[in-house]
Amino acid sequence: MVLKQKLYTDLLIDDVELSIDFEYIPSTPDVWYLANGDPGYPGDPAEVDILKVSLWGIEIPLKSIPDNIFEYLQEKLIENAESGQYEPDGDY
Repeated sequence: MVLKQKLYTDLLIDDVELSIDFEYIPSTPDVWYLANGDPGYPGDPAEVDILKVSLWGIEIPLKSIPDNIFEYLQEKLIENAESGQYEPDGDY
């Protein structure tokens, strides 16, 4: 079962505060062995799906955000989520 959480945060980057709505799926651990002794399988990394980015209340089209900035936002959101900085809006 994958637990997907819908989250919201204000992320401060270089004195610019972005409001971000996103979905977060936590990482899953490696399974070294199955119950019957067979080899296990690797876990999955955490994932973030950015739904909306706003600056001063104005929504920024996601396609207009450069790839390197978008990837940085994803990494920062995962890092913060894994350290427990976000409270879920709801699970679904």
